[in-house]
Amino acid sequence: MIENIFVAISLGIILAFTIGPVFFILIETSITKGMRSALAFDFGAISGDIFFITLAYWGTSKLANYIEDNPNLFIYGGIIIIIYGVFSYFKERKDYRLNPPQARITVIKEGNYFTFFYKGFFLNIINIGVFFYWLATIATFSSRPGNTSMRTLIFLATILLTYLLTDVVKILIAKRLRHRLTPINIHKVKQGINIFLIIFGIFLLLNGIFPNYIQSLKEVLF
Repeated sequence: MIENIFVAISLGIILAFTIGPVFFILIETSITKGMRSALAFDFGAISGDIFFITLAYWGTSKLANYIEDNPNLFIYGGIIIIIYGVFSYFKERKDYRLNPPQARITVIKEGNYFTFFYKGFFLNIINIGVFFYWLATIATFSSRPGNTSMRTLIFLATILLTYLLTDVVKILIAKRLRHRLTPINIHKVKQGINIFLIIFGIFLLLNGIFPNYIQSLKEVLF
């Protein structure tokens, strides 16, 4: 059992540093909107993880197989992320032109926490790759001899708790960096994240259109 806990902690840390939309927007939210808004976003993202865990663990096998065998979900998720990234890119570009750096107020204003919660939840569940991660994790762990349902739940809860605590550390670090960033640098960070979202969305889109080719490419690269 102790060994399983250490494995879960390791997976939680790895998950917290997995490059994806949630990773970058969490940092951006902490820098631009403050710690509490970032925590609200993070709780939303973790709620998305819990949703996928519930779906993978207690959902019907027919539903799980439908999700696993349906590449269109990658296409839909990719399109949504691309639209979100493009919209955010041009919105930030417009705001930057209307409010040049010298006219911008550096005081951080906290946003609506429910909005950030739903944003975190939404960005996590449209990335269908997260579902496959939890499905593989649950299938691998629960198939081992002696791993009961209770042990599996403790294992998953430990991953999520470690994930949350690691994210809190990331938020605190981003908060310290916030005071050293100029409005111009914050603008560059935002636009860099928006460009990443567009690229990530394109990758998901291609994963849905050419699933076999993308899988072969992953095997070659990793």
